[in-house]
Amino acid sequence: MFQKVYPYACLSIDCTWAEWFRAMKRAIYTSETSNQLKPKISRLFSAEGNVIITLCVRSAFDLYLQALNLPIGTEIIMSAINIPEMVRIVRKYGYIPVPVDIDIDTLQTTPERVEAAITKKTGLIIIAETYGTRYSLAGISKVAKKHGIPLFEDCAEGFCGRNFSGDPNADITVFSFGPIKTATAFQGAVMIIRNNPQLLSQIKRIHQSYPVQPTKTYFKKVLKYSAGLIYLNWQGLNHVLRPPLMKIGFDYKKRVVGLMRGFPPGKGLEVYRYQPCAAMLSFMYRRLAIFNAEKFFKLNRGIQEGTDILTAGGVTVPGYAQRDRTYWLYPIMADETLKAYKDLNKAGIDAYKGISQLNCVEAPIGDSYTQPKNAIDMFEKLVYLPLHKDVPLKDIKKICNKTVELLNPKPKL
Repeated sequence: MFQKVYPYACLSIDCTWAEWFRAMKRAIYTSETSNQLKPKISRLFSAEGNVIITLCVRSAFDLYLQALNLPIGTEIIMSAINIPEMVRIVRKYGYIPVPVDIDIDTLQTTPERVEAAITKKTGLIIIAETYGTRYSLAGISKVAKKHGIPLFEDCAEGFCGRNFSGDPNADITVFSFGPIKTATAFQGAVMIIRNNPQLLSQIKRIHQSYPVQPTKTYFKKVLKYSAGLIYLNWQGLNHVLRPPLMKIGFDYKKRVVGLMRGFPPGKGLEVYRYQPCAAMLSFMYRRLAIFNAEKFFKLNRGIQEGTDILTAGGVTVPGYAQRDRTYWLYPIMADETLKAYKDLNKAGIDAYKGISQLNCVEAPIGDSYTQPKNAIDMFEKLVYLPLHKDVPLKDIKKICNKTVELLNPKPKL
């Protein structure tokens, strides 16, 4: 048995049981209509009527690509970290994903890398701000405008309150409110289209042609995600069940993570082509309207103290140099990843290796493309720690100090 168990999972569902019951209630009956709810959500992000609410970020991305209607063989520049499904959608359209590498200390790419990747075939630039990082896209936007290429900002992980609606330099910004995101509505995304009324009109027309997702489908999703609240958020259960399950080698984490997927991977694009039902819109509006940004940032500052402990002890934390950051998933790097994973778990720290869908975007085959070496190296060494806003500061410090002790990395020069 463990000498000590820290009863926090690597992933936390940002929802209380009271809020979950409200979602269930709305899935049974919602008094407002979709047409009443959409403008209310839209005004939380923009007063210009340029917001579209979709099932998920992938729905928004698919909508956008339909409206752009780029030629087959178009190259899509992507910052080198994203989920495989976004890359698969690019390929589904007959386009070529071209990654640009990131700097591990900031998780940013640079305007210089983006410009070096642009060719006559480039039709779109996608910048994904991952692991809660946010940064200015002014330089990349300048490069995009120079070449007449639209800039798509993927802020799926970046919601931190209604005062942040994405970078105004981006042509498109998307936020996710899926099951493992901040202020989760268990589904849903927001897309903001800037300075292009014609494109906005085209996207709206396509979206309005979709059928509405049946309310019973949303009900089933909310019901399913109750398992996440039980296995991930319930500290008492985590404390009691995790040690014996680990001892017998039962990988319950893999099962829970699989259960939390919003959409099954590898399906056709038709799975994304629905409008949200009124029940989902009603619950999303509530989550956004009551979101306490001040409390959210206060809790995240505690995790920053943990980052300082880790980096001072020589542990590499991707994005550690980004002080303007939120934390919903916490990665570190270890040279001996499997050993680090086992040692941390033996010490009662619920470390995990594959809890996120995020992965490296690999370059196409050919001499004209460059593999994103930093991103590849990072993903080969990633281990996730149970550090998020629901972990008290005293335990954040204990977990981080224990991690430094166990990994015993070489001091940074």
